[in-house]
Amino acid sequence: MLVGLASRAPRVTTADLVEPLRSAPALPWRATWKDPAAVPRELAALLAPCGIAPAKLRPIMPDGRHGSPVQGYVRASFDLAAEPEPLRELAG
Repeated sequence: MLVGLASRAPRVTTADLVEPLRSAPALPWRATWKDPAAVPRELAALLAPCGIAPAKLRPIMPDGRHGSPVQGYVRASFDLAAEPEPLRELAG
């Protein structure tokens, strides 16, 4: 399972998806993703062959208002993806 999707949340920000991958010592992403500014594009390129694309997400704040848009992924995209080699790579 992809680390950042373990919570089964319906949406996950790119940052919430990338951070556990970069911090896991057994996974190669810390060495692979050296430029933090390039990581979102590199992740999107890795997931694109699986039919998974990033989306603008509008988080809902505790008071019910929508927060500022952030880049992320919709969980259903991962659930519906074909058996993707890139995702097996990400999962370690």
